[in-house]
Amino acid sequence: VVDDDDDVVVVVVVNLLLSAAVVTLKCCFKVLLLLKYWLLLRLSCSWIVIVNYYNKLIMKSVLSVVVAALLLADSVTALKVWHFTDVHVDPYYVQQADAHSCYCETGASCARMGDCKVVAPGSAYGAGMFGNSEGNCATPTSLYMSAVEFMDNETDQDTTLVYFTGDFAEAGATDACSPSGPTAQQQILDIIHFDWKTLKSKMGNNENVIVLGSFGNHDSVPGDWYYEQQRQSWLYNNLTELWLEDYPSNNEAKQSFMRGGYYSVQPVKGLTVISLNINYWAKQNPALTPGSAALAQGQEQLVWLQQALHNASMTNDSVHILGHQPPISGDTSDGLWLPGIFANFSSICHQYKDNIKGFFFGHIHTDQWTLIRQCDSPHSHEPPQYKETTGIKWCSGGGDYAPGNVFSGGVDGICPQPQPDWTVSRVVDECEDVCSNATECVGFTLYFYENNSAKECCFRTGTTSYKPPDPNSTARCYEKTSDEGCTGEAFGLMLPGPSLTEGYPAKNPALRLLEFDDVHYELMDIKTYSGDLHQATKTGHFNWSLEYSFQDMFGMSDLTIASFESLASRMQNDSIWNKYKGMGDGSIYCAGYNSSTAQFPPKLPCLSCTGTCQKTWIDALNGTNIPF
Repeated sequence: VVDDDDDVVVVVVVNLLLSAAVVTLKCCFKVLLLLKYWLLLRLSCSWIVIVNYYNKLIMKSVLSVVVAALLLADSVTALKVWHFTDVHVDPYYVQQADAHSCYCETGASCARMGDCKVVAPGSAYGAGMFGNSEGNCATPTSLYMSAVEFMDNETDQDTTLVYFTGDFAEAGATDACSPSGPTAQQQILDIIHFDWKTLKSKMGNNENVIVLGSFGNHDSVPGDWYYEQQRQSWLYNNLTELWLEDYPSNNEAKQSFMRGGYYSVQPVKGLTVISLNINYWAKQNPALTPGSAALAQGQEQLVWLQQALHNASMTNDSVHILGHQPPISGDTSDGLWLPGIFANFSSICHQYKDNIKGFFFGHIHTDQWTLIRQCDSPHSHEPPQYKETTGIKWCSGGGDYAPGNVFSGGVDGICPQPQPDWTVSRVVDECEDVCSNATECVGFTLYFYENNSAKECCFRTGTTSYKPPDPNSTARCYEKTSDEGCTGEAFGLMLPGPSLTEGYPAKNPALRLLEFDDVHYELMDIKTYSGDLHQATKTGHFNWSLEYSFQDMFGMSDLTIASFESLASRMQNDSIWNKYKGMGDGSIYCAGYNSSTAQFPPKLPCLSCTGTCQKTWIDALNGTNIPF
């Protein structure tokens, strides 16, 4: 109840204020509500922007990873290199010539073959269009052209190199085929020019293909003989421009090539290729006599090799080393290099093991490999031991060591004669002393008079592996042996490629494609191609195809040194060994050759290998029986 007018005014004012407050509060609430929705909307938009931003970032990252993966996958096999070796091209090969007795040549094609003629049609001895595995013939140009054309068809832009590791020519025959035609030396030069130029011109899919070669023992006259620079200049000086045509300004490579047939170049960025002339280290080179200039040439090459490797290491280049004769073959535990060379070679290469990614050689003709190991330190206080063999005519396989009148008892030729009153035991001791004190001596043949007294010692510098049996002979062979060997750390892989030539031993022609990564130039896979020569003879067409991939055939995750050590160990397994070599015919060792389809039994068959043969081979593959 309001009693007077003043009170009424107060009440009205209060009500108005309360109403205004309520309205204000409602308005504030609505403003706050609007602000809430506005904030939510802004937050939502920002979140969308953020999500979109990170989505784009993630997509870019994923795309980057995919692109990188694709680039990496491409680089795994970005460098492909053909390994072509022991082609032994014979321009005097005649189809249907006598493959059994006449080297697939005739007197008309090459006068030194005398009365050799073409045999009657249908004869089992007729030389085929693409060669003859059974007769130990060289390679007709038709087979060489077939191989080069196949390489051209298989070549893509990733294939930039060909490693051509020697024995370009037929056989290094001393006599020219025609007295009125080119000399024997010119014949060798002509064959090498033909091989090289044909290969370069036919590789048409990639004009940038570079051929890098090394000399084989058949690329000189006489075959196996390599003299010092002056006497060998007919070969080196006439091939310098051809072999180094892709390096016209590399004077250092030209100088070393003209000096000794070895050189170093960089065919692609980050890769140095060193080509060695192994003939200056090989036992089969008769020019390597004690004190000879040719022997000094070999020592100079070792010094040069160390400098070439040092130069590559200074630019952090990877290195591939080319050569012809490897230090050992699985066929024998006798080394193929002169005593002392491999120990020095191994020591030099071990210093640069992080740079060296592979050794690619030839000569063996068959499918094999050898691990390069660090050599044990020589024990000079331990004299060599000698292994004795009887029931032979003699033991030899290389040159003779001529120590002179060492026994003061006379000299018969270059075989010193002992004192007539010495016992056989005394003679053996004296001969061993002479051989032990000469690093170039690998053993000796001891001959006897009819009264069984010792007659003479003929010392050997090559090998003593050749021992013609003769149960009636009293001669004895003494081979120098040693418990020292290269059984240390395995740090390199040497791959002698299978040959194109088909007759030594009987096998199918083959060639290889090596796959490397293009960053460190490490070996990723080895693909060997071959064809059935017997089938080609029937059809008139040689069908090349992939024989096998090394990784796939042997179940290797990679081609590292450790993987090859493991493979050598797994070769004890008969199934793996038989696939490789053990069964002989049909094995990959002989490029799938099968004698059951041959027209006549091969002169040098692809034999099975078990027992002691298998052990010797596995030791060679593992690199544990390479002599010092």
